Amino acid sequence: MSDDEFLPHFIEAIGADNGAVTLDTPLSSIEVWDSIAYLNVMALVDEKMGVTLDPELMVAAETPRAILEQARKGVAP
Repeated sequence: MSDDEFLPHFIEAIGADNGAVTLDTPLSSIEVWDSIAYLNVMALVDEKMGVTLDPELMVAAETPRAILEQARKGVAP
């Protein structure tokens, strides 16, 4: 999945406003980033990319780009 394909799906999954988030926005600065958003993104990656992310790597991710990079690697628990 390309950067341009991932970002709109990410924004929808977390319930953010369009334009409020970029691939390099720190997750900690995203107001709607919470446990539900985290689970929604895990489900998104599984559904759209067929990858189950390692929860520890997901927690360590600092930006949406970091999540996408882990998904591209196909990291599985």
